[in-house]
Amino acid sequence: MPEADRSQEILDAALKIFSKCGYHDAHIKDIADQAGVGKGTVYLYFPGKQELFEALIERITAEHLATIEAALSGADTLEERLARAVREHLRLLESKRDFAALNVQEIIFSDQGMREKFVGFQRAHVGLIAASLKSAPEYSAADPAWLDDAALGFSGLLHAFQMEMMQTPTQPRRPGLDDTLPERLVSLFLRGLDGGGK
Repeated sequence: MPEADRSQEILDAALKIFSKCGYHDAHIKDIADQAGVGKGTVYLYFPGKQELFEALIERITAEHLATIEAALSGADTLEERLARAVREHLRLLESKRDFAALNVQEIIFSDQGMREKFVGFQRAHVGLIAASLKSAPEYSAADPAWLDDAALGFSGLLHAFQMEMMQTPTQPRRPGLDDTLPERLVSLFLRGLDGGGK
C-alpha cells in the first residue's frame, strides 16, 4: 500500500478511537488495531499520540476550509452562498459529532504550536467569509475593514448555533435547529431583527 494511503488509514482509525474514547483514554495500540497495523507502523508515521492528534486536526481543518471555500464560490447570490456554507459547516460538524464533542480546545490550547494552528484555521475561515462579502456587488462600496468585522461577527453567530447543536443527549435540543436554520441564520446576519425572519 502506498505510504500516503497508509497514513490516511491510520488517521481514519485515530478519528474513530479519539471519538469513542476521548484524547486521554485513547491508546496507540487501539488506533493500530483499528487501522489493522502494528503499533510500530503507527510510530513510523507519527512519533506519538499528540503528533497523531495534531495531524488529525490539521487534516480535518484543511478539509473543512476546502469545503467551505467551495460552498462560497459560484455565481449564486451572496445569501445563497452563505446559506450553503452554513449548511456544509453544520454537515461537517454532524459527521464528526463525537470528535467535535471532545474538549478539543483544552487539548489544543495546552500547546502553543497547536494554539497557533487553531487560530490560523479560525482566521482562514473568517477570511473566506470576508472575501465572499467583499466580492458581493451590493457591498462593493463598503469599507473592507467593516466587512472583515462583519465576517468575524458571522463566524461568531455560526459558532453560537454550533454550540446549541452540540448539546449532549441529556440536554434538550433548542427548537428550530432544523433544515431551515442555514437560511434563517443568514437572514438574521444580513437583515438583522428588521428582517423579521424572512
